[in-house]
Amino acid sequence: MSGIREVITETERCREVVSILSRENVLALACQIIEQGFHDRLSLLQLGTLGGDVYLFDIQENMDLIAKGGLCSLLDSCEIEKVADDILEEQKGRLIFQNLTLQDLCKKHSTDGSLTAESVDEYKMQKYASKVHLGERPLSEEMVDYYARDVIDLIPVLYRKLKDYIGQNNLKKRLLEETTDRLNECKDRKLKEKRGKNRQDCIWQVITSIDEKWDKSTKCSDFATNSEEILALRLIPYWKALQKSPFIGRLKTESILCYLDQLDNYVKTEKEEYQVTKYHWDSLSMILKHPDKKVSNQAKDLKKRMKAIALKRMENIYSIHTNLENLKTIELRILRTLRLRSTNDCQFSPVVARLFWLFMENNLDYKREEFEKWGKVFKRSDPFYRKISFYAERTDESQIPKSVRQKSKSLKRDYDLSVE
Repeated sequence: MSGIREVITETERCREVVSILSRENVLALACQIIEQGFHDRLSLLQLGTLGGDVYLFDIQENMDLIAKGGLCSLLDSCEIEKVADDILEEQKGRLIFQNLTLQDLCKKHSTDGSLTAESVDEYKMQKYASKVHLGERPLSEEMVDYYARDVIDLIPVLYRKLKDYIGQNNLKKRLLEETTDRLNECKDRKLKEKRGKNRQDCIWQVITSIDEKWDKSTKCSDFATNSEEILALRLIPYWKALQKSPFIGRLKTESILCYLDQLDNYVKTEKEEYQVTKYHWDSLSMILKHPDKKVSNQAKDLKKRMKAIALKRMENIYSIHTNLENLKTIELRILRTLRLRSTNDCQFSPVVARLFWLFMENNLDYKREEFEKWGKVFKRSDPFYRKISFYAERTDESQIPKSVRQKSKSLKRDYDLSVE
Protein backbone atom coordinates (compact mmCIF):
# COMPACT_ATOMS: atom_id res chain seq x y z
CA MET A 1 0.00 0.00 0.00
CA SER A 2 1.37 3.43 -0.98
CA GLY A 3 0.98 6.70 0.93
CA ILE A 4 1.70 7.77 4.49
CA ARG A 5 1.03 5.33 7.34
CA GLU A 6 1.37 7.03 10.71
CA VAL A 7 0.25 6.14 14.22
CA ILE A 8 -0.54 9.26 16.25
CA THR A 9 -0.11 9.20 20.03
CA GLU A 10 1.08 12.72 20.91
CA THR A 11 -1.41 15.58 21.30
CA GLU A 12 0.79 18.16 19.57
CA ARG A 13 1.35 15.92 16.54
CA CYS A 14 -2.40 15.26 16.47
CA ARG A 15 -3.07 18.99 16.14
CA GLU A 16 -0.64 19.18 13.22
CA VAL A 17 -2.26 16.26 11.40
CA VAL A 18 -5.76 17.60 12.08
CA SER A 19 -4.68 20.88 10.47
CA ILE A 20 -3.55 18.93 7.38
CA LEU A 21 -6.72 16.84 7.20
CA SER A 22 -8.98 19.87 7.63
CA ARG A 23 -7.97 20.93 4.09
CA GLU A 24 -9.38 17.69 2.62
CA ASN A 25 -12.82 17.54 0.96
CA VAL A 26 -13.36 13.85 1.72
CA LEU A 27 -12.07 11.60 4.51
CA ALA A 28 -12.50 7.88 5.03
CA LEU A 29 -13.36 7.06 8.63
CA ALA A 30 -13.26 3.89 10.72
CA CYS A 31 -12.85 3.11 14.39
CA GLN A 32 -12.00 0.12 16.57
CA ILE A 33 -13.87 -0.61 19.79
CA ILE A 34 -12.30 -2.88 22.39
CA GLU A 35 -14.71 -5.33 23.99
CA GLN A 36 -12.44 -5.55 26.99
CA GLY A 37 -12.95 -5.49 30.73
CA PHE A 38 -16.33 -4.50 32.11
CA HIS A 39 -16.89 -1.61 29.67
CA ASP A 40 -16.31 -1.33 25.91
CA ARG A 41 -14.08 1.57 24.89
CA LEU A 42 -12.72 3.30 21.82
CA SER A 43 -9.21 2.12 21.04
CA LEU A 44 -8.31 3.43 17.59
CA LEU A 45 -9.64 6.00 15.11
CA GLN A 46 -8.57 5.68 11.46
CA LEU A 47 -8.73 8.52 8.92
CA GLY A 48 -7.71 8.22 5.26
CA THR A 49 -7.43 10.69 2.39
CA LEU A 50 -8.18 10.44 -1.33
CA GLY A 51 -4.42 10.57 -1.88
CA GLY A 52 -3.93 7.32 0.02
CA ASP A 53 -2.53 8.67 3.30
CA VAL A 54 -3.76 7.00 6.49
CA TYR A 55 -3.46 8.24 10.06
CA LEU A 56 -4.22 5.97 13.01
CA PHE A 57 -5.10 7.94 16.13
CA ASP A 58 -4.33 5.80 19.19
CA ILE A 59 -7.10 6.83 21.59
CA GLN A 60 -6.22 3.99 23.93
CA GLU A 61 -2.80 5.52 24.52
CA ASN A 62 -3.97 9.14 24.71
CA MET A 63 -7.60 10.16 25.29
CA ASP A 64 -6.60 13.84 24.91
CA LEU A 65 -6.36 13.32 21.13
CA ILE A 66 -10.14 13.69 20.92
CA ALA A 67 -10.62 17.08 22.59
CA LYS A 68 -7.20 18.69 23.00
CA GLY A 69 -5.82 17.17 19.80
CA GLY A 70 -8.64 18.60 17.69
CA LEU A 71 -10.21 15.33 16.49
CA CYS A 72 -13.61 16.27 17.90
CA SER A 73 -13.83 19.51 15.87
CA LEU A 74 -12.55 17.73 12.75
CA LEU A 75 -15.22 15.03 12.99
CA ASP A 76 -17.93 17.62 13.71
CA SER A 77 -17.01 19.70 10.64
CA CYS A 78 -19.75 19.87 8.01
CA GLU A 79 -17.24 21.07 5.40
CA ILE A 80 -15.64 17.66 5.05
CA GLU A 81 -17.49 14.64 3.68
CA LYS A 82 -16.85 11.50 5.74
CA VAL A 83 -17.11 7.98 4.36
CA ALA A 84 -17.66 5.47 7.15
CA ASP A 85 -17.22 1.70 7.14
CA ASP A 86 -20.65 1.14 8.70
CA ILE A 87 -22.82 1.52 5.59
CA LEU A 88 -26.44 0.58 5.36
CA GLU A 89 -27.55 -1.22 2.23
CA GLU A 90 -30.37 0.73 0.61
CA GLN A 91 -32.84 -1.08 -1.61
CA LYS A 92 -36.05 0.44 -2.81
CA GLY A 93 -39.22 -1.05 -1.37
CA ARG A 94 -37.56 -2.82 1.57
CA LEU A 95 -38.59 -2.44 5.18
CA ILE A 96 -35.47 -4.07 6.65
CA PHE A 97 -31.96 -3.31 5.44
CA GLN A 98 -28.84 -5.38 5.77
CA ASN A 99 -25.63 -4.05 7.30
CA LEU A 100 -22.86 -4.78 4.81
CA THR A 101 -19.22 -5.35 5.66
CA LEU A 102 -16.48 -3.66 3.69
CA GLN A 103 -15.78 -6.98 1.97
CA ASP A 104 -19.46 -7.25 0.92
CA LEU A 105 -19.40 -3.74 -0.52
CA CYS A 106 -16.21 -4.44 -2.47
CA LYS A 107 -17.76 -7.54 -4.04
CA LYS A 108 -21.05 -5.81 -4.80
CA HIS A 109 -19.64 -2.68 -6.42
CA SER A 110 -16.49 -3.99 -8.08
CA THR A 111 -16.64 -3.98 -11.88
CA ASP A 112 -13.13 -5.06 -12.77
CA GLY A 113 -12.46 -7.57 -10.02
CA SER A 114 -9.63 -5.56 -8.47
CA LEU A 115 -11.59 -4.67 -5.36
CA THR A 116 -12.64 -8.25 -4.88
CA ALA A 117 -9.01 -9.36 -5.07
CA GLU A 118 -8.09 -6.73 -2.49
CA SER A 119 -10.91 -7.89 -0.26
CA VAL A 120 -9.31 -11.35 -0.20
CA ASP A 121 -6.08 -9.79 1.03
CA GLU A 122 -8.08 -7.85 3.60
CA TYR A 123 -9.68 -11.07 4.79
CA LYS A 124 -6.26 -12.69 5.25
CA MET A 125 -5.12 -9.68 7.25
CA GLN A 126 -8.28 -9.88 9.29
CA LYS A 127 -7.49 -13.48 10.14
CA TYR A 128 -4.11 -12.38 11.42
CA ALA A 129 -5.62 -9.48 13.36
CA SER A 130 -8.16 -11.77 15.01
CA LYS A 131 -5.29 -13.65 16.65
CA VAL A 132 -3.83 -10.52 18.19
CA HIS A 133 -5.61 -8.60 20.90
CA LEU A 134 -6.51 -5.09 19.79
CA GLY A 135 -5.47 -3.74 23.17
CA GLU A 136 -1.83 -4.80 22.78
CA ARG A 137 0.72 -2.03 22.29
CA PRO A 138 2.78 -1.08 20.40
CA LEU A 139 0.86 -1.90 17.22
CA SER A 140 2.85 -4.19 14.96
CA GLU A 141 3.54 -3.30 11.32
CA GLU A 142 1.03 -5.96 10.24
CA MET A 143 -1.67 -4.50 12.47
CA VAL A 144 -1.02 -0.99 11.17
CA ASP A 145 -1.41 -2.28 7.59
CA TYR A 146 -4.62 -4.09 8.51
CA TYR A 147 -6.26 -1.10 10.14
CA ALA A 148 -5.07 1.16 7.30
CA ARG A 149 -6.85 -1.19 4.89
CA ASP A 150 -10.13 -0.40 6.66
CA VAL A 151 -10.09 3.11 5.22
CA ILE A 152 -7.98 2.58 2.07
CA ASP A 153 -10.68 0.34 0.59
CA LEU A 154 -13.34 2.99 1.20
CA ILE A 155 -11.84 5.64 -1.10
CA PRO A 156 -11.44 6.58 -3.85
CA VAL A 157 -13.02 3.83 -6.02
CA LEU A 158 -15.72 2.52 -3.70
CA TYR A 159 -16.59 6.02 -2.49
CA ARG A 160 -17.16 7.28 -6.06
CA LYS A 161 -19.29 4.30 -6.99
CA LEU A 162 -21.47 4.68 -3.90
CA LYS A 163 -21.72 8.45 -4.33
CA ASP A 164 -22.96 7.96 -7.90
CA TYR A 165 -25.46 5.37 -6.67
CA ILE A 166 -26.72 7.73 -3.97
CA GLY A 167 -27.13 10.54 -6.49
CA GLN A 168 -28.87 8.43 -9.14
CA ASN A 169 -31.39 7.11 -6.61
CA ASN A 170 -32.01 10.43 -4.79
CA LEU A 171 -30.85 8.96 -1.49
CA LYS A 172 -28.78 11.88 -0.18
CA LYS A 173 -31.57 13.31 1.98
CA ARG A 174 -32.41 9.87 3.41
CA LEU A 175 -28.73 9.20 4.10
CA LEU A 176 -28.27 12.52 5.90
CA GLU A 177 -31.37 11.86 8.01
CA GLU A 178 -30.16 8.35 8.86
CA THR A 179 -26.69 9.62 9.84
CA THR A 180 -28.14 12.43 11.95
CA ASP A 181 -30.48 10.01 13.72
CA ARG A 182 -27.65 7.61 14.49
CA LEU A 183 -25.57 10.40 15.99
CA ASN A 184 -28.47 11.84 17.97
CA GLU A 185 -29.49 8.49 19.43
CA CYS A 186 -26.09 8.31 21.13
CA LYS A 187 -27.14 11.37 23.15
CA ASP A 188 -30.89 10.79 23.43
CA ARG A 189 -32.01 7.49 24.98
CA LYS A 190 -35.65 8.10 24.06
CA LEU A 191 -34.71 8.55 20.39
CA LYS A 192 -32.73 5.31 20.50
CA GLU A 193 -35.74 3.52 21.98
CA LYS A 194 -38.01 5.03 19.31
CA ARG A 195 -35.71 3.87 16.49
CA GLY A 196 -35.57 0.43 18.06
CA LYS A 197 -39.36 0.27 18.20
CA ASN A 198 -39.61 1.40 14.56
CA ARG A 199 -37.26 -1.38 13.53
CA GLN A 200 -39.28 -3.93 15.48
CA ASP A 201 -42.45 -2.66 13.77
CA CYS A 202 -40.80 -3.16 10.37
CA ILE A 203 -39.75 -6.68 11.30
CA TRP A 204 -43.30 -7.46 12.41
CA GLN A 205 -44.71 -6.09 9.12
CA VAL A 206 -42.46 -8.46 7.15
CA ILE A 207 -43.45 -11.39 9.38
CA THR A 208 -47.15 -10.56 8.92
CA SER A 209 -46.62 -10.37 5.16
CA ILE A 210 -45.02 -13.85 5.15
CA ASP A 211 -47.88 -15.26 7.19
CA GLU A 212 -50.55 -13.77 4.92
CA LYS A 213 -49.02 -14.07 1.46
CA TRP A 214 -46.85 -17.19 1.44
CA ASP A 215 -48.09 -20.74 1.10
CA LYS A 216 -48.03 -22.65 4.39
CA SER A 217 -45.80 -25.32 2.83
CA THR A 218 -43.06 -22.71 2.28
CA LYS A 219 -39.67 -23.53 3.79
CA CYS A 220 -37.10 -21.10 5.10
CA SER A 221 -34.73 -22.20 2.31
CA ASP A 222 -37.27 -20.95 -0.28
CA PHE A 223 -36.42 -17.33 0.54
CA ALA A 224 -33.46 -15.55 -1.08
CA THR A 225 -30.35 -15.55 1.13
CA ASN A 226 -30.29 -11.83 1.90
CA SER A 227 -34.00 -11.16 1.55
CA GLU A 228 -35.86 -9.17 4.17
CA GLU A 229 -37.90 -12.30 4.91
CA ILE A 230 -34.72 -14.12 5.99
CA LEU A 231 -33.59 -11.10 8.00
CA ALA A 232 -36.97 -10.81 9.74
CA LEU A 233 -37.02 -14.51 10.64
CA ARG A 234 -33.48 -14.20 11.98
CA LEU A 235 -34.33 -11.20 14.15
CA ILE A 236 -37.71 -12.14 15.61
CA PRO A 237 -37.67 -14.09 18.92
CA TYR A 238 -38.97 -17.66 18.73
CA TRP A 239 -41.77 -17.12 21.26
CA LYS A 240 -43.04 -14.16 19.26
CA ALA A 241 -42.87 -16.15 15.99
CA LEU A 242 -44.88 -18.98 17.53
CA GLN A 243 -47.34 -16.45 18.91
CA LYS A 244 -47.95 -15.22 15.36
CA SER A 245 -48.78 -18.65 13.96
CA PRO A 246 -47.53 -22.28 13.88
CA PHE A 247 -46.34 -21.58 10.30
CA ILE A 248 -44.10 -18.67 11.38
CA GLY A 249 -42.94 -20.70 14.39
CA ARG A 250 -41.81 -23.51 12.08
CA LEU A 251 -39.99 -21.08 9.76
CA LYS A 252 -38.22 -19.53 12.78
CA THR A 253 -37.09 -22.97 13.93
CA GLU A 254 -35.74 -23.70 10.43
CA SER A 255 -33.95 -20.34 10.51
CA ILE A 256 -32.38 -21.21 13.87
CA LEU A 257 -31.21 -24.62 12.61
CA CYS A 258 -29.64 -22.97 9.56
CA TYR A 259 -27.84 -20.49 11.83
CA LEU A 260 -26.61 -23.31 14.10
CA ASP A 261 -25.30 -25.29 11.12
CA GLN A 262 -23.39 -22.27 9.82
CA LEU A 263 -21.94 -21.56 13.25
CA ASP A 264 -21.03 -25.21 13.72
CA ASN A 265 -19.18 -25.12 10.41
CA TYR A 266 -17.21 -22.02 11.47
CA VAL A 267 -16.18 -23.65 14.74
CA LYS A 268 -15.16 -26.90 13.05
CA THR A 269 -13.20 -25.10 10.32
CA GLU A 270 -11.33 -22.61 12.48
CA LYS A 271 -10.96 -24.90 15.53
CA GLU A 272 -8.78 -23.26 18.21
CA GLU A 273 -8.49 -20.11 16.07
CA TYR A 274 -12.22 -19.50 16.26
CA GLN A 275 -12.99 -16.20 18.01
CA VAL A 276 -15.96 -16.46 20.36
CA THR A 277 -18.10 -13.28 20.23
CA LYS A 278 -20.73 -11.80 22.54
CA TYR A 279 -23.28 -11.88 19.72
CA HIS A 280 -23.01 -15.61 19.05
CA TRP A 281 -22.73 -16.46 22.75
CA ASP A 282 -25.89 -14.50 23.59
CA SER A 283 -27.72 -15.91 20.57
CA LEU A 284 -26.98 -19.46 21.70
CA SER A 285 -28.13 -18.60 25.24
CA MET A 286 -31.52 -17.61 23.82
CA ILE A 287 -31.74 -20.74 21.66
CA LEU A 288 -31.19 -22.92 24.75
CA LYS A 289 -34.78 -22.04 25.73
CA HIS A 290 -36.21 -23.55 22.51
CA PRO A 291 -38.72 -26.34 23.29
CA ASP A 292 -37.35 -28.62 20.55
CA LYS A 293 -34.59 -30.66 22.19
CA LYS A 294 -32.83 -31.15 18.87
CA VAL A 295 -32.43 -27.38 18.60
CA SER A 296 -31.57 -26.66 22.25
CA ASN A 297 -29.10 -29.57 22.46
CA GLN A 298 -27.27 -28.40 19.34
CA ALA A 299 -26.99 -24.92 20.86
CA LYS A 300 -25.81 -26.42 24.17
CA ASP A 301 -23.11 -28.45 22.39
CA LEU A 302 -21.90 -25.38 20.48
CA LYS A 303 -21.67 -23.32 23.67
CA LYS A 304 -19.71 -26.09 25.35
CA ARG A 305 -17.20 -26.21 22.50
CA MET A 306 -16.94 -22.40 22.36
CA LYS A 307 -16.29 -22.30 26.09
CA ALA A 308 -13.50 -24.87 25.74
CA ILE A 309 -11.89 -22.85 22.92
CA ALA A 310 -12.12 -19.60 24.90
CA LEU A 311 -10.71 -21.14 28.09
CA LYS A 312 -7.81 -22.70 26.17
CA ARG A 313 -7.07 -19.35 24.58
CA MET A 314 -7.11 -17.64 27.99
CA GLU A 315 -4.75 -20.26 29.33
CA ASN A 316 -2.33 -19.67 26.43
CA ILE A 317 -2.27 -15.87 26.16
CA TYR A 318 -2.71 -14.76 29.78
CA SER A 319 -0.42 -15.19 32.75
CA ILE A 320 -0.69 -15.53 36.50
CA HIS A 321 -0.33 -11.71 36.67
CA THR A 322 -3.17 -10.81 34.27
CA ASN A 323 -5.90 -8.53 35.65
CA LEU A 324 -9.62 -8.69 34.82
CA GLU A 325 -9.41 -5.38 32.93
CA ASN A 326 -7.20 -7.10 30.33
CA LEU A 327 -9.82 -9.73 29.48
CA LYS A 328 -12.34 -9.46 26.69
CA THR A 329 -15.95 -8.94 27.72
CA ILE A 330 -16.91 -12.37 26.38
CA GLU A 331 -14.16 -13.96 28.48
CA LEU A 332 -15.63 -12.38 31.60
CA ARG A 333 -19.02 -13.81 30.66
CA ILE A 334 -17.50 -17.25 30.26
CA LEU A 335 -15.82 -16.98 33.67
CA ARG A 336 -19.28 -16.28 35.11
CA THR A 337 -20.47 -19.70 33.89
CA LEU A 338 -17.71 -21.60 35.73
CA ARG A 339 -18.07 -23.15 39.16
CA LEU A 340 -14.79 -24.13 40.72
CA ARG A 341 -15.25 -26.33 43.78
CA SER A 342 -11.96 -25.32 45.38
CA THR A 343 -8.63 -23.60 44.77
CA ASN A 344 -7.27 -27.03 43.84
CA ASP A 345 -9.93 -27.78 41.21
CA CYS A 346 -8.03 -29.74 38.55
CA GLN A 347 -10.57 -29.04 35.81
CA PHE A 348 -8.91 -25.71 35.08
CA SER A 349 -5.38 -24.39 34.67
CA PRO A 350 -3.86 -22.17 37.41
CA VAL A 351 -4.24 -19.12 35.13
CA VAL A 352 -7.96 -19.68 34.51
CA ALA A 353 -8.57 -20.61 38.17
CA ARG A 354 -6.92 -17.40 39.41
CA LEU A 355 -8.98 -15.30 36.95
CA PHE A 356 -12.14 -17.04 38.13
CA TRP A 357 -11.51 -16.23 41.79
CA LEU A 358 -10.70 -12.61 40.89
CA PHE A 359 -13.93 -12.41 38.91
CA MET A 360 -15.91 -14.08 41.69
CA GLU A 361 -14.74 -11.54 44.26
CA ASN A 362 -15.40 -8.65 41.86
CA ASN A 363 -18.90 -10.01 41.20
CA LEU A 364 -19.58 -10.35 44.91
CA ASP A 365 -18.63 -6.69 45.41
CA TYR A 366 -20.96 -5.69 42.57
CA LYS A 367 -23.88 -7.75 43.92
CA ARG A 368 -23.29 -6.31 47.40
CA GLU A 369 -23.49 -2.80 45.94
CA GLU A 370 -26.73 -3.69 44.12
CA PHE A 371 -28.18 -5.07 47.34
CA GLU A 372 -27.23 -2.02 49.40
CA LYS A 373 -28.46 0.44 46.78
CA TRP A 374 -31.57 -1.24 45.38
CA GLY A 375 -32.30 -4.08 47.75
CA LYS A 376 -31.88 -6.52 44.85
CA VAL A 377 -32.14 -10.12 46.03
CA PHE A 378 -31.49 -13.32 44.06
CA LYS A 379 -33.89 -16.24 44.33
CA ARG A 380 -32.69 -19.48 45.85
CA SER A 381 -33.02 -21.13 42.43
CA ASP A 382 -30.70 -18.58 40.81
CA PRO A 383 -27.25 -19.94 39.77
CA PHE A 384 -25.49 -17.05 41.53
CA TYR A 385 -27.30 -17.74 44.80
CA ARG A 386 -26.48 -21.45 44.59
CA LYS A 387 -22.84 -20.61 43.90
CA ILE A 388 -22.42 -18.27 46.89
CA SER A 389 -24.29 -20.77 49.09
CA PHE A 390 -21.76 -23.44 48.16
CA TYR A 391 -18.79 -21.19 48.96
CA ALA A 392 -20.36 -19.82 52.15
CA GLU A 393 -20.96 -23.30 53.55
CA ARG A 394 -17.47 -24.69 52.95
CA THR A 395 -15.87 -25.42 56.33
CA ASP A 396 -12.32 -25.93 55.07
CA GLU A 397 -11.15 -22.36 54.58
CA SER A 398 -8.00 -23.48 52.75
CA GLN A 399 -10.14 -24.73 49.85
CA ILE A 400 -11.76 -21.36 49.07
CA PRO A 401 -10.07 -17.92 48.99
CA LYS A 402 -10.80 -16.33 52.37
CA SER A 403 -12.23 -13.11 50.92
CA VAL A 404 -14.59 -15.04 48.59
CA ARG A 405 -15.83 -17.25 51.41
CA GLN A 406 -16.41 -14.33 53.79
CA LYS A 407 -18.19 -12.17 51.22
CA SER A 408 -20.32 -15.12 50.05
CA LYS A 409 -21.33 -15.89 53.63
CA SER A 410 -22.19 -12.25 54.39
CA LEU A 411 -24.19 -11.68 51.21
CA LYS A 412 -26.10 -14.97 51.53
CA ARG A 413 -27.03 -14.12 55.12
CA ASP A 414 -28.39 -10.72 54.11
CA TYR A 415 -30.27 -12.20 51.15
CA ASP A 416 -31.89 -14.79 53.41
CA LEU A 417 -32.87 -12.21 56.05
CA SER A 418 -34.45 -9.93 53.46
CA VAL A 419 -36.85 -12.59 52.14
CA GLU A 420 -37.89 -14.19 55.44
